[in-house]
Amino acid sequence: MLSSPFTRTLTEVADACSRAKRAFTDVQVLAVAKTATEDQLLRAFHAGHQDFAHNRVQALAQHSAVLPAASWHLLGPLQKNKIRKAVHLASHFQALADLDTARRIHRVLNELGKVWPVLVQVNLQPEDGRHGVSVRELPQLLEGLAEYPSLCVNGLMNLAPQLSGERDQRTHFAKVFEITQAMSEKSLLPAHPQISMGMSQDFRNAILEGATCVRLGRILFPPTPSTS
Repeated sequence: MLSSPFTRTLTEVADACSRAKRAFTDVQVLAVAKTATEDQLLRAFHAGHQDFAHNRVQALAQHSAVLPAASWHLLGPLQKNKIRKAVHLASHFQALADLDTARRIHRVLNELGKVWPVLVQVNLQPEDGRHGVSVRELPQLLEGLAEYPSLCVNGLMNLAPQLSGERDQRTHFAKVFEITQAMSEKSLLPAHPQISMGMSQDFRNAILEGATCVRLGRILFPPTPSTS
């Protein structure tokens, strides 16, 4: 049985989908496990939730051992010494942002005979110093990734800045959607690209502006003294 926060949040996701005139199944809910206990993860999985995520490889290793049959996504930047481990543990990678990392991942995937679904992380405000390729450099990166067929580039991921108002949030997410569609029209992304955007504080507005994946952590797994 899902916990009350989990059930309540999925209802809010469904409501946002309804407002956007989209099907609930159009939006993947990634349960980010940073604040989750093993018991909470097991309860969510056995109640039918399949998709989980972590920002760090080591934490992903610990929790994927609890739920090896789940689909695990890696959300954070990937250090070169963690690539092989990440490829073994994660079914998807959502934070690809440079060709050097892509080349190193491709080498490992070729050795293993695997294809890895990935999203390119785009940063609309690169001056803030956060991870992600700039909008200006995005086309060049996507063109370069075509050289690495073991990387299945399915779309874009974005980590929005802290925006307090609904209008600012929706403007930001609408821009990410616009960029994604532009890259798709140039055949640099698939015809129906994935768009991972929106977290616990802003997922409703992300869904209204076209998110196909939202990454929810604390709202699903409210932190306790042992997990905060």
